[in-house]
Amino acid sequence: LMKGGIYYYEPNKNSLIFLGKREINEINEAFMEPDLVSTAATIIVIVTDMSMIYAKYGELGYKLALIESGSILQLITLLASSLNIPNLPYESFYNYSLCKIIGINCVDQFPATTILMG
Repeated sequence: LMKGGIYYYEPNKNSLIFLGKREINEINEAFMEPDLVSTAATIIVIVTDMSMIYAKYGELGYKLALIESGSILQLITLLASSLNIPNLPYESFYNYSLCKIIGINCVDQFPATTILMG
């Protein structure tokens, strides 16, 4: 059983790394409908890191990053639905507040989308 808090998925190790605990109100207030968000058991934030993408793809990288984040969102929601886990793609968040909570710089790293789960 995992403790509540913020986790980062480390793809090279295929594992979750605990980053720390945040107050529920702080997380909910990063979204435009905190009452809706408070009902979720988990919030998945798909983050784009443009520093890595621009180095490889240049200006085309921004478009490719958004397409990729949409594909990831689709796969997660399809899998969750097949397992009867309620899910809702949710883009109504305050960008800088969410960046601060999850510990990214909001310059070359930014939340592309979120999914409310459970």
